[in-house]
Amino acid sequence: MDRIIRQILQIDADAQQKLQDAYRRREELISKADKEAEEEAEKLRRHCEEKIEAIRATEQQTAEDEIRQIRENADRQVVALEKEFAAMEPVWLNEIVQSIIG
Repeated sequence: MDRIIRQILQIDADAQQKLQDAYRRREELISKADKEAEEEAEKLRRHCEEKIEAIRATEQQTAEDEIRQIRENADRQVVALEKEFAAMEPVWLNEIVQSIIG
């Protein structure tokens, strides 16, 4: 009878140990899954930041190109106006003088 009781107690102790091992393993797996989720979230965050920065750089370059093009067009227009003014200046001066002289 003692042997049976000892076997039952041993089985119970083994079961308790296995249960504790299972709980410990469960906690380890949960901890590992949390850590992996955090690492994946960090990777995703970095990836998104890199994409945002690439888009920002592209947009910045596009804006700079457009600004340069606008300035070049404005400079060309100023040069054209200066040429037109230089060509018309004698005519206008003559018209002004003629209107004064009468």
